[in-house]
Amino acid sequence: MMILLSEEEEKYRLQSEILRETNSELENINWISTHDLQEPLRKIQMITSKLLTEKSSNPEDPDFDSLERVSKSAARMRELLQDILKYTRIKNTGEAAEQIDLNQIFEGTIEEFTEVISESSAIIECEKLPEVKAIAFLMKQLFSNIILNSLKYASPDRSPVIIITASKEPVIINNQADVYFNWVKFSDNGIGFDQKYAGSIFKVFTRLHTQQEYSGSGIGLALCKKIMQTLGGTITAEGKLGQGTCITIYFPCNTEDIPT
Repeated sequence: MMILLSEEEEKYRLQSEILRETNSELENINWISTHDLQEPLRKIQMITSKLLTEKSSNPEDPDFDSLERVSKSAARMRELLQDILKYTRIKNTGEAAEQIDLNQIFEGTIEEFTEVISESSAIIECEKLPEVKAIAFLMKQLFSNIILNSLKYASPDRSPVIIITASKEPVIINNQADVYFNWVKFSDNGIGFDQKYAGSIFKVFTRLHTQQEYSGSGIGLALCKKIMQTLGGTITAEGKLGQGTCITIYFPCNTEDIPT
């Protein structure tokens, strides 16, 4: 029996070593495919931008339209590579989490996107948000992705309105006894979506609309899900077609916040 146990342990040790090497190789491939490929794309954009400037006096030139399409395609590719890099960099960062004031995260996000919000004539209302155990730069990415997603999918029939609310006390979700969460909801009046796609929208590269209708890489909400999973939380979506979307993020409660 001891010999068999020893053989099993050795087998699992070898498998674990192979798995670590494979993960390391995948990380290197991800880095090369996202970071190193951005340099040639920058050159493509630089050259096309120069040519477009030279031809700007004659926009009817057939080459002008072709160059514009090349420039836009290169920009989309850079955005996609940057999003992939962000996605693959997120690992188990629980040990780096600290108390974060989500009100400061919200204010910083709004300040960064002041022009975008103004151009879309959006109204964003936010009640007092809680402090949670998280990582500041991940929370900034999370808030940015959700708010920009609401602005992107705004209804053409009305000005965008985004209402951000928060739980007043910890709640239990999914019938998990003794597991409490604080939630923050982002509700908008955009185009919404069919609820049957509620799970799909958090998958990488999943798009409910064509690239021609709405730009983007299709990674934004998948990135949000990975951020919340990294923090031990979760994220859900509720949608009504033509009426709007509600994204809810759940943060594990601090021990002292759990009701007794």
